[in-house]
Amino acid sequence: MKQTAGTLAVVFLALSTSATAIASKVWEHSLELYGLGINIDGSTSVGRAVGNDLDVDFEKIRDNLEFGGMIHFESFNTQENWGVFFDYSFMNLGKGRPGAIGVTEIDVDQAVLEGFFTKRINGKKSRTDLLLGLRWWDNDLELTIDPNLLDSDFTTKVNEDWIDLVVGVRTFIDLDDKWTLALRGDIGGMGLESDFTFQGMAGFQYKLSEHWSLDFQYIAIWVDYETGEIGRPGYYEYDTVSHGPLLGIIRKF
Repeated sequence: MKQTAGTLAVVFLALSTSATAIASKVWEHSLELYGLGINIDGSTSVGRAVGNDLDVDFEKIRDNLEFGGMIHFESFNTQENWGVFFDYSFMNLGKGRPGAIGVTEIDVDQAVLEGFFTKRINGKKSRTDLLLGLRWWDNDLELTIDPNLLDSDFTTKVNEDWIDLVVGVRTFIDLDDKWTLALRGDIGGMGLESDFTFQGMAGFQYKLSEHWSLDFQYIAIWVDYETGEIGRPGYYEYDTVSHGPLLGIIRKF
C-alpha cells in the first residue's frame, strides 16, 4: 500500500503540473485523490455456485486489501458552461471470505471507470450540472469450491465487464466562503447491460485556499447485473451495494 500511495502521489503531481500548463481563462481543471471507507452488501453467483455472500464491512476489506486506488479529474469550460470528468477506482481483495454452501473462499478484484459530459446551470449561490456518461465495471472473481462438492476443478474463475449508460444531476450550493454542499444522483442500466444501477452522493467541500479543497462525502452505488442461465456454466450475477464515507483532497487550476 505504501508503494501504491507513492505511485498515486507521483501521478497526482504530474497531472497537476500538466493541467497548470494548459489552464487558461476559459478552462478550469481539478484533480482529486480520495479514499473510501467502503462496505459491500449483496451477493454474487458463478455457474452452479449461486448466492455467494459478499456482505463485507470496511474492516474486513481493509484486512484483505492487497491494492487500491481512486482518482478523479475534471475540465470545465467557463464560457460555454460545459465540461467533462473522469473517475477511476480499483481494489484487489485477497482471499478469505467464505461464500455460499460449498464455496470456501472468494477473491474479488473490482474496478469502476466512469466518464461524463456535464452541462451547467448557474444560480446565485449554486451550480447544477446535468450529467450524461458511461460507467464501466470490470470484475474478476475466483471461487474456491469445497472438494466434497466437485470431483475436480476446485477453483473457478470469471472475468466479467460491462458498460452502462448513465444520466444524472449534481448540485453545488455555497453555504459561505469556505463550505459548499455537494449532492449527486444518477441512474442507468435499464437492461441494456446491467438490469439497473444507481449512485448517490452527499457531503461537503471545504476550501483551504484558492487552489486546494477538502472533500467529505458519503457515497452509495448499487448495481444489479446478470448474464447467462442460472445454474449453468457461463452464468454470472452481481447484485451489490457499495457504500461508505469518502475523504479526498482537491487541487484546482
